Amino acid sequence: MIKHLLTITLRNMTKQKVRSIISILCITAGLLCFSVCHYYSTIMSRGNKFLDTYERMAVIRGKNHPNMYIGFSPDKIKGLGNEEILGMAFFTNGTTNFETQSDAVYRVSTTFCNHDYFLVFPPKLIEGSLKDFDKRPDIIVVTRNFIRKYADAGTTIGSSVTINKKVYTIGAIIESYPAGMNNYITSYDLFVPSPESYGDKILLLRNPSDIETVNKRLALLDWEGYRAEPQCYLMSQLPHRAGMELYISIIGLIILIVALTNYFSFSISSFVNRTREITLRQCLGGKSNNIFGLLFIEQFIILTFSCILTLALSESLLPAFINSLSYDIRRELEIDIPFLLASELKYTVLILGASFLLCYVSVTRIIRHIHRKGLSGRAGRGKHLLRNISLGSQFFFSFLFLFGIAGIYMQMQSYSSSTTPLLTDDEKENLIIIPTYSYDNKLNKELTEVCDYFRAKSWCESLSLFCFNTMNIGKKYVIVHQVTEEYLNQMKIEKHHKPGEKFAYITPTVDTEIRSDSSFQTIRFREELEYPIKGQCQVFPQPQYGTSYLTVLPFEKGYEPDNIILQLKEGANRKQALQEIKEKINPYYPANATYEATTLYDNQVEGLNVLRNLFIVCAIISLLITILGIYHSIQIDTERRQKEVAIRKVNGAHISDIYWLFGKSYVMLYLVAMILAVPICLFLMIMADSMIKFDYRHPMLWSIPMLVAAMVILLTISWRIYRIARINPAEIIKNE
Repeated sequence: MIKHLLTITLRNMTKQKVRSIISILCITAGLLCFSVCHYYSTIMSRGNKFLDTYERMAVIRGKNHPNMYIGFSPDKIKGLGNEEILGMAFFTNGTTNFETQSDAVYRVSTTFCNHDYFLVFPPKLIEGSLKDFDKRPDIIVVTRNFIRKYADAGTTIGSSVTINKKVYTIGAIIESYPAGMNNYITSYDLFVPSPESYGDKILLLRNPSDIETVNKRLALLDWEGYRAEPQCYLMSQLPHRAGMELYISIIGLIILIVALTNYFSFSISSFVNRTREITLRQCLGGKSNNIFGLLFIEQFIILTFSCILTLALSESLLPAFINSLSYDIRRELEIDIPFLLASELKYTVLILGASFLLCYVSVTRIIRHIHRKGLSGRAGRGKHLLRNISLGSQFFFSFLFLFGIAGIYMQMQSYSSSTTPLLTDDEKENLIIIPTYSYDNKLNKELTEVCDYFRAKSWCESLSLFCFNTMNIGKKYVIVHQVTEEYLNQMKIEKHHKPGEKFAYITPTVDTEIRSDSSFQTIRFREELEYPIKGQCQVFPQPQYGTSYLTVLPFEKGYEPDNIILQLKEGANRKQALQEIKEKINPYYPANATYEATTLYDNQVEGLNVLRNLFIVCAIISLLITILGIYHSIQIDTERRQKEVAIRKVNGAHISDIYWLFGKSYVMLYLVAMILAVPICLFLMIMADSMIKFDYRHPMLWSIPMLVAAMVILLTISWRIYRIARINPAEIIKNE
């Protein structure tokens, strides 16, 4: 029986191969996107919940203000006694440079911590001992992941490794902590002892109930001079506000919904179209469970192929894609592939369960329909309702992503123009930013030679040095750009000083709001340095700094710059220039964190650029799923109504009439989806105004996404309609 059902199922899938392929691709795209988004959402929100000590972890924050951080010394905690507090972990996360025996340098994620870190966050010890950590400053702890990555560097128990030019000995190997611990996405695989008590501090209580005793003792200590009176909170009781992880999860869920509506719509349409076949089988003695098996096996095979394809892409394409990104992004996107694969299997089982219910309900309804109308009964009024709802929802979600891309892009343009309003986009693209941080500060040591090398290149217009600082003028927070003379020309700052003369240029807001009464004529920086104000500059701080005040000061000798800014000549070979810059700079950088060419525009919109790229990926996936759905629908429509088209053409119908015959339903769906999407997008933009200020009054924000969606729909349906409209009516009627 099973063999017979499989044979029929495979025969039907081969006959409807386009629909089967579209279903597999839709589910694969939706499942992969949702799995990845939900993975990062889970990692960002789970914190330390997977640890056995989680319920006993505590932190000290402001009284009645659990989100207010309070800095305190370990000596304060010693005054609370050791009966209730078993230990206190203080730690900070960052990166270090690891040098192999072959002199290759790698940048690795590192945790600087004390010995109690491993008490609060108990690891699974694989080899060695944790006893000497923090007692001997040259002992470090590494994870299995670190050993796996750098096995060729001789990283084993007892071997010596060089970290930031200092030699350490590996004292223990532990199992890698799961990503997400302490709400960091990155997994930290190197632990270096740090006797200093800076960074985050987490207490480990003997029992959760000891929190009351600890708070009573806290109240007895002297906290004069602190921001607020402290209070101890269990980490499990701290309020949690959903942040970026919620939006990531929602985006993934939207893509999955788009894919599943397509899949379930196809499935139900297939069930309805097979009503006559099912009726014949029941008349010939077929049982309901056999009919159910006939429908469900097809869904099972489609989901199985989709799952296999999703797992294959997750294990091969996804790691390759992440490894192709820059180090800073790659470091934040580390992914636990086994965990992701297990999640995808779980989601596939859930979708399979939904398909099981769908098949059961469909078989029940079809059998009832057969009993009422018999063999001739076919789906009547409203037979396209589900398909129209499916396509309408796909149009709607595609609109959301397209409006999001347009809004973010316009915000990027606004950010960039508000920061350097005198520069055009092309001029910003010709300004290349080169960070000067490097292994052993070698780039700054050889800065003169590097600058001379670039100045000698035919594509180099000018070169400036840039150092970022901050200061206070009165109570106002001011951004400081310490720069060389060439920077003024690059930013089109009108100069009012003589060469070699000290200067200070300020933004108009400093002039009108801080210096409105002309009470000072100089900028005093770090007390010993004083610069006369020569004029205004049209260079403004980036929005994330939360201030509109900026001053440009000269770059002093003996300082080390943060960036080299290269200006390319107009019309220069950009590709060649960037290649030569990389070849010169990369030897100064770690092997796994090479230089990525960054323009001034990229630097200004860095955070928004990542968000825009996320929306672009989601929009492409959503549009591809929508295109597949539209293509399948128009294919079925044109095939079913060939005879009608032939009769209309015989009676004098033009090609335009045929286009309107098939296209009007898609036009209506487009309009309905647009009418729903516009007010919802407007509402979301207003709600997100505190994070991203969308210019929702700009007509281009709405018109461009509408035009893109209309072109996608038009191009998808036009070819199929054109083919059916050009067929000879005599051939169609003869075949019928």
